[in-house]
Amino acid sequence: MPEARWKRFERDVAAPGGGARIPVSGRNPGDPDVVLPWLPGFFVEVRDRARPRPLRWIREVWAKAHARGERPLVIFKADAPHLSPLVLLRWADFERVVRDGQDRQGAGPAAAGEGGRAPDGARAQGD
Repeated sequence: MPEARWKRFERDVAAPGGGARIPVSGRNPGDPDVVLPWLPGFFVEVRDRARPRPLRWIREVWAKAHARGERPLVIFKADAPHLSPLVLLRWADFERVVRDGQDRQGAGPAAAGEGGRAPDGARAQGD
């Protein structure tokens, strides 16, 4: 029997950076779908659905994450081959990720010559 699409997607999400998929059979109620060691403190749920319900999912995941003292993060994709998977998290959590990243790298954008171009082709600050 071929592997279920959602299981494959969970594995794809977990693979980079040494993450791990937590199989349903070994999961306790309230456990996340995957553990991403490079995102400590996040409760990660993975969804692969034809009809995405992001607001419903973030509410559900928030309740589970809150019970564990973690921040909710939903990674999802839909039946839209032209669209890559999306990450859904609360704005306050996004700000914290950015702040933590800046603290680890000496804060602020890269100096001229270190950052290159912004992804949209616009000039990065300092260029």
